[in-house]
Amino acid sequence: EIMKIDILGCAAHEGWHQYFSWLVVSMVTLPSWINEGMGDYFYPAAPKKVKGRKIPAVLGRAFPMRMMVIKRAVEAGNHVPVKEIIHYSQRDYYGNPSVCYAEGWALCQFLLHSKNKKYKKVVPTFIKVVANDTNMEDVTKKAFKGIDMDKLEEDFVAWVKALELPAGK
Repeated sequence: EIMKIDILGCAAHEGWHQYFSWLVVSMVTLPSWINEGMGDYFYPAAPKKVKGRKIPAVLGRAFPMRMMVIKRAVEAGNHVPVKEIIHYSQRDYYGNPSVCYAEGWALCQFLLHSKNKKYKKVVPTFIKVVANDTNMEDVTKKAFKGIDMDKLEEDFVAWVKALELPAGK
């Protein structure tokens, strides 16, 4: 069940790519951690039908398939440190797709729903800045300004370890 493809979820994911490409009108390659991570953030938001009940679209839902992968990667010490994945080229990201897609989703989910005000600002700042500045190194510096990357890594790993998979997964 956890591995089933959801057509509405796919449309939401791909819709994010359409929006992001429209927002940043250039031939620049956007960092995959945020491009794919936000696509996967929207994937589970699609409306659902569970046991005959309609459940409305909701942003920020868990993504069990990605949760399972990132939890196992973190537990095995196989995830990419945050300070590295945010600088990964598309080629690097796609070179380890299972872990990187899961980590991209988890990082966006973690940042957007963090109680830490600095972390919570990263994704919105990145999106706002990248609309007018396509120098990804500058955009990344501005988005993560004032954040201790070692502490972010520690907090992210602790958050992933605390994730609870849905029953039976």
